[in-house]
Amino acid sequence: MKPDFLLAEPVGSCTDLVATVLRPLRHLHPDDFEIGPFTVVVDPIRARDALSREGRATLSEKVAYIYRLQQMEAEAIAINKIDQLRPDELEEATGLLRAQFPAQHILSFSARTGEGFADLAEWLVGPNSAVPSRSPDIDYDVYAEGEAELAWFDGRFGISAPAPIDMDVVLMKLGLLLRERLSGADLEIAHIKLLLRDCDRGCALSIARGGAPPELSRTTDARSPSLDLLVNARVAAQPAQLRAVMDDCLRSWAETLRVSVSHGPIASFSPQRPVPTRRMGSSPPDS
Repeated sequence: MKPDFLLAEPVGSCTDLVATVLRPLRHLHPDDFEIGPFTVVVDPIRARDALSREGRATLSEKVAYIYRLQQMEAEAIAINKIDQLRPDELEEATGLLRAQFPAQHILSFSARTGEGFADLAEWLVGPNSAVPSRSPDIDYDVYAEGEAELAWFDGRFGISAPAPIDMDVVLMKLGLLLRERLSGADLEIAHIKLLLRDCDRGCALSIARGGAPPELSRTTDARSPSLDLLVNARVAAQPAQLRAVMDDCLRSWAETLRVSVSHGPIASFSPQRPVPTRRMGSSPPDS
């Protein structure tokens, strides 16, 4: 079955997508795809911290370099979470992005409430957009160093309890504990995503940045004695540091809840240097 639309979301610390993905795709498959406008979604607090002199610099300059490049190569910047902003705060975020990225189209919406989403959807599926003819110059040394500063942790765990436990409640307890322990270790969160599920039900939690509260993005109002936990985190840390904090948090969480935890596949690492398979730094001639 051939889909009508493909929505692709790269890793949050990726950049140089125009030259390494969109332009090669247009050049190699000109008759197979109509490429929509390249749109970057931003957290307004993260944008303020990374771009404003009044912001709190939570991540290193090398990571901020990647963040700025993402906005520079976008055709549009979509400000999410406007339900959490006062009108003056949304105006400030919009003005900051427009001042630093004047060529980009600025939208705003709330994924939680749906406000502004119709405008975003209309933009994404609107008339075919030409791939930008230029993309920012990339210092791949700085890009690689910024990527390496954000360690990955991916893990899968089995949870067994003597009696059914409230899935939403216990997942929020784990999210709060992770934020507390990482903050106590002075390790800045880029993102944390947790998924807790049984056979046919699940709840999800995210921490969007350091200082942000854990949020249940999906609730289930269910109880179960046997669960599967998935953990995905990007944190400014060494992989061994991150693994140690994660192990400690899971151990404390399990002891408090009186549950047992079995370990599945676990990976904690720093990304290798980005090496694009095919990079087209400017529009190739028509073939």
